[in-house]
Parts: sequence; structure tokens; C-alpha cells
Amino acid sequence: MVTIHASSADELCSQLEQIDISVPSRGGARNNERVETWTVCRLMASLADTVFIDQPIALTSHNEQEGGRPDFLAISDGTIIGIEVTECIDEQFARYMKLANDEFPNAILDPSHFGWTSRTRKWTENELRELLCQEKLTGPGWVGDQPEREWTEYINYRIDNKLQILAKCGFKKFDSNWLAIYDNLPYGDLDVELAVSYLRPKIEHIWSVDPAFDAIFVESRNQIVRITADGSEIIPLNNLWKN
Repeated sequence: MVTIHASSADELCSQLEQIDISVPSRGGARNNERVETWTVCRLMASLADTVFIDQPIALTSHNEQEGGRPDFLAISDGTIIGIEVTECIDEQFARYMKLANDEFPNAILDPSHFGWTSRTRKWTENELRELLCQEKLTGPGWVGDQPEREWTEYINYRIDNKLQILAKCGFKKFDSNWLAIYDNLPYGDLDVELAVSYLRPKIEHIWSVDPAFDAIFVESRNQIVRITADGSEIIPLNNLWKN
């Protein structure tokens, strides 16, 4: 449960720093609440000293007795912001990583077996084990801007999924509605700026639907991308917990 009341950017960061945002590896005590806390705290720390939020600010986990949607509420100088949080990861890659953590901690990881173009393949447990037992990389790798284009498809799919949830009657709308996405996709060497340039045309239509998100934030690598109807900008990640 996250509860913060801060009157300045420094106070906000000080309180955020005290929150345990650790997320166990897949196969451990990992759950959605831990991922959501990780994501929203890193987002708010990165926005603390920007024009995108104002002080005083309050941040709380949304009361599950009231439906729990969206996941967090922020009150920024009187403006109420609903923040929905989600992780973006390929389902088969998540299974692969869970099995690696559970049974093959020293395995050579071969993430290029998993991606948008191969997402329809359903790996069996034995196939994943065989992959984790290999002593050399056998995946196809990625060519040119393939990581950026596949990343775009995954993020677009996740946004569309969350828009459908936003439209449901149990999802409360506020003065401003944000979507925060934690990128956990298998693309290690990603040009985020290029990927966002591919994403923007694909999501042009979402700003005119009703209801819609007013801003989308994607944490990817050591930065957070803010996307709105007016454009996008990259915000450096303020990692208060790196030590």
C-alpha cells in the first residue's frame, strides 16, 4: 500500500525513497501489487522535479473496496489523477524467465526466440527446458530496426487492452487519467526514441476516443517516455533506489 503526502519535490522523493519497491524474480513472491508499486514510485520520482506534476501532491493506492481501478490516485495541487499501471512482457518469455529462475539460474539466456513475430508459438515446458539447457545461442537474433518495430506492436497492443478496460463502467475517471507501462520486453539493445517515432502514428486515434488516457508513460531502460496527443518527450529515470 502506497500513501504519500508531500509539499515539495524533495519531500516527495524523500518519502518515495523509504518505500520498498523490490520485485522478486519470476517464480518467487512476485505479484502485480509489487510490480505496480515499483512502476508508480519510479514514475513519480522521475516526475517530481518536472512541470508534469505540481506540489503539494498526494499519492495513494486505489481502495480495492471501491473496485481498485485505476491502480493509484494522485492529487497534484488539487487536480485528481487516476494512474493505471501495467507491465508489458511477452507471455512465453515470462514463462521462460520463470523457469530459468526456478530451475536454471546459470542458463545462457536466448531472448530472440521470443518476440512479436513469434508470439503465437506456444512453448511446452519441456521445450523451454531444452532451450535453457543449450550451451550456445540458437535464436535468430534481431536485424536492423526489428526490435523497435516489434516493441511498437507490443506497446500498442497493451495500450489497446487498457483502453478497453478504461471503457468499462467499473473504471473510475478523474480530472486526468494516466497509463504507466513498465517495459519488460526481451529487446536489450533498443533505440527508444526511434521506437516511439514508430509508435506515435499507430496510436493517433486513441486521443479522440471516449474515454481516453490523457498521458501514457513507458519506463524503458533508464528513461521514461511521456506520450500525449501533443507529442512525446523522454524523461531521465530518477532511480532513488539504486544503492
